[in-house]
Amino acid sequence: MDPLAFSPRWMFFSEFEADLITAVAERPGSASELAYRLGIPLSGNLRYVLANLVSRKVLSIGNDGYQISH
Repeated sequence: MDPLAFSPRWMFFSEFEADLITAVAERPGSASELAYRLGIPLSGNLRYVLANLVSRKVLSIGNDGYQISH
């Protein structure tokens, strides 16, 4: 399932956000796990984008880390 295909029309994602959403859809994880899997540094920017996706209710935080909101 492609989580981006079901997003409302008004919800647009940057390329970076789309990469994060795809990584989370494949396997939930912590910020550090996602950074490692995407080959990017664990930075404040990553944490800011993750927090923004949580506030937009695209992602949620569960026992396994960040996951797609349902």
